[in-house]
Amino acid sequence: MLNEYELFWAKFLKVLKDKRSNIMIDRPPTKKHWLQTRGRVHLSASLKKHGSFVVLCIERSDPVENTQLFRKLLLAKSEIEKKFGESLLWEEKPGIKRCTIKSELIPLGIADTDKHVELQDILSDKLIRLNSALEIYYDWLEVK
Repeated sequence: MLNEYELFWAKFLKVLKDKRSNIMIDRPPTKKHWLQTRGRVHLSASLKKHGSFVVLCIERSDPVENTQLFRKLLLAKSEIEKKFGESLLWEEKPGIKRCTIKSELIPLGIADTDKHVELQDILSDKLIRLNSALEIYYDWLEVK
């Protein structure tokens, strides 16, 4: 039997496919509170109890390299945010293995079961827009 996250992510993946997006096309639904693309630099959609967001995670094995990649993207912050259509939260986290660029918190989450269809639509739109805003950087980020 599927848990609540697997059910949510299965429908989310169908919404992405219906929007003709190839993001996460090879990913199965997961029991976890997040669903991500493959690789050490990846896109992810994440659910909290009453909130959710999309994020680019830079988490290669070398924290210094992660910081360098993050700072290189930071130079294009205004262009990335313009293409995304709203401001993003840029978290460098020096000395920590993971740097992130994420959307503002959407005030709907896994516990808001009556709003899952709306949330899947919002999350998929944000994920598609984040992918579109960042895809020109994927070669040197080595996104798969």
